[in-house]
Amino acid sequence: MSSMKNHVMSVLEDQTVESALILPYKNSPDVTMHLDLQTRDGHLLISGEAMDVSDGGEAFYLVGTEFDLRSWWAECWASDWKPRDLVADWKGMPLEAVWKGPRALRFFYDPEDRRLGLPPQQGIFESAAAIEISAQGAGTQAVVVLYASTDCTFSVEIATVAERQQEILGLLTEFRPSLNA
Repeated sequence: MSSMKNHVMSVLEDQTVESALILPYKNSPDVTMHLDLQTRDGHLLISGEAMDVSDGGEAFYLVGTEFDLRSWWAECWASDWKPRDLVADWKGMPLEAVWKGPRALRFFYDPEDRRLGLPPQQGIFESAAAIEISAQGAGTQAVVVLYASTDCTFSVEIATVAERQQEILGLLTEFRPSLNA
């Protein structure tokens, strides 16, 4: 496994997330411009991307990168865009367990996007349209689904309600990402 992919998987599966900064998109509290997971070892930025596909539309998928966003976040704090920290927001709630690790991960792709030409190895999450993150041992109360939102090219929906999670995942197919990349 490449060092980048190894780091990304370590953050998602094991490391305690100290802050999870988001920039809510428009007036939707569940859709964000980016999700910046900060751990003792650095930052993991999760965002959506889009790729043109054969029918003239776009296929949406998640990407992750190591990136230090401190200067960018400082500019956001100084502007009208106010980041939120989901670690602080969820403190004392069942969802707080999602940030502590270890976590179980499930990856999902959109079969329609694949049919229309989205390559299966696009980005570090291998064209995943969604990632389900659940705190191990915490039951179904501590489950979050990250979904490449179609609201905006780089936006991510953070689904915390079971009905919405089922709606998203019901349209997708689970897969196991390759450990070689």
